[in-house]
Amino acid sequence: LRTERAQLNSLRWVSDQTRLQAQAEYYNEQVSADLELQQFPLAWVRLWDASLPQVDGRVDLSLIAQGDAQSPRLNLSATLQNLTYGDYTIDRVLFSEIFVEEGRIATEDALVRIGDYQARLSGELPFRWSPLEIPREEPIRLALSLREQPLSILELALPIDKERTRGTVNATLQIAGTLNEPRPQGSLRVVDGAVGFESFRTALEQIGLQVEFDGQQARVLQAVAHSSEGGTLNLTGSANFAGEKPTLDLRATLEGLTLNEPKLPVIGGSARGAVSGTVNLAGDFERPRLEGNLQVKQGFLFLPAEFETAEGGEPLPIDPTLNLRVDTAEEFLFRNPNLDARMVGNLEVSGSLRNLVMEGTFGIRGGAMRLPTARLRLEPDSLVRVSYPYTTLQGETLARIDLDVRASTSVVAVDFTGTPQRYRVEVDIRGALDDPERLQMTARSDPPGLSEQTILSLLGRGEVLSALARGADPADVFRQQIGEILGAQVLPGLLAPIETGIAQAFDLEQFSLDYTGLQPATLYLVKNLFDGVGIAYRRTLSGGSASYQVRLFYRLPFRNPLLQRLRVGFGFDERDNRFIFLEGTVLFR
Repeated sequence: LRTERAQLNSLRWVSDQTRLQAQAEYYNEQVSADLELQQFPLAWVRLWDASLPQVDGRVDLSLIAQGDAQSPRLNLSATLQNLTYGDYTIDRVLFSEIFVEEGRIATEDALVRIGDYQARLSGELPFRWSPLEIPREEPIRLALSLREQPLSILELALPIDKERTRGTVNATLQIAGTLNEPRPQGSLRVVDGAVGFESFRTALEQIGLQVEFDGQQARVLQAVAHSSEGGTLNLTGSANFAGEKPTLDLRATLEGLTLNEPKLPVIGGSARGAVSGTVNLAGDFERPRLEGNLQVKQGFLFLPAEFETAEGGEPLPIDPTLNLRVDTAEEFLFRNPNLDARMVGNLEVSGSLRNLVMEGTFGIRGGAMRLPTARLRLEPDSLVRVSYPYTTLQGETLARIDLDVRASTSVVAVDFTGTPQRYRVEVDIRGALDDPERLQMTARSDPPGLSEQTILSLLGRGEVLSALARGADPADVFRQQIGEILGAQVLPGLLAPIETGIAQAFDLEQFSLDYTGLQPATLYLVKNLFDGVGIAYRRTLSGGSASYQVRLFYRLPFRNPLLQRLRVGFGFDERDNRFIFLEGTVLFR
């Protein structure tokens, strides 16, 4: 028996948010059907075939079928929402029209949206009704394009700072061939872009990028960028996709590329420098080798005594192994909280970005070491050795700084006749700054007459003199003082980058921390509120009795630059003293 006519007047099904409505008619081996499906969970598809990949999300589908019952023509529109596969999520895929008929499945201008970004998709796949399949040996045609999308789309793959990232990107990807042997090709272009990265102050600007992809290899035709602090970066090379895993073969050339980082990620501290040289990135994409030689002709590096623990965040997509050599010229300054040294030497960087290893030796060409009551001039041919990581017996991970230094200064002391006499003293310092027991110090005077004990006492401060009065060994006390001072965190070598960063972060007109070592530390800040009205705040951060002063001021609206410095206002302090003032100031930036 053969059924000549069948009719489904109405079918409705509701399950939670999912709704199905359909009607259909079969007559003389022809079919006509209309189906509406809303909020259908894609995970349910695996109930039909458990071998299908685990895909989550929901779909809205509209379908009209007509023609031969064995091979009807389908006209569909569909919207997929929150499509999730593994760790990847696509917010929405909108197919305005999909054609399905014997021989092909085709769509034009489908919209793919992820967050604030969108791409266009079109293409055609082979299709057979009997047996139901998509042949893998027949030609395919697929095209994906990004048109004038913001460069901040990089946030989908990289930890960028969206506020400092601008520009547009255009890209195309076309796939021909067959499903078994696809032949992709495409291009990528960025013009006048800028990218800022999280945890880094220095950004890349004036980015020009042009890349072509032929299915086997992505070639960099043009890649140039300028640092926001000065200097250029040029990139050449390619990425190869012919093997099982993609590989990189890239070469970067730096010409005076200036980095200015008030707070270095991972290790803490701060740095500034103009870098030149070449760096190669080659090997497996997820674990490439980063090798090269760089020269830093000017700038500084500040390393804290103890490195900070890196905060958790978005991991970098790659973690290269490192083999870098960084050479410094005479204009380069190495800074510790109480050490400023002009150095020439090299730093070997190995390990990886996640597990950094550094070893360096630097010859001192000049500089100074600040002690409690004296400033020592560093003599040429002194040495500083830096190593990281170093783990102490207490389990702390820090940067070990070993000194082999000769320094000199002058002191005034009473000679054997009771007459004040100026002496030139030399101090040899050898050992690790973090370990007072290993820090060996010897001292001598010119003219002779001062004992080593006397010299070390003169270079100390009040705590040293008190310890001496209690009968403590002056050499041990002085070693301990050196370790504490060079490991301190609130001293002039560290204040400058912190002050700048805080002022920029909170939009302050002025922010400063004053610390002399002899007086309590003082905080001072100035904030412009609106139209010449502002507030100034000063407070001591230590000492027996904290004091503060608040001033609300108004800048007088004179055109004369000198008179513009005048401010009038009202203020009060911790003693409840109230006052009116007229003052003139000069702000140094």
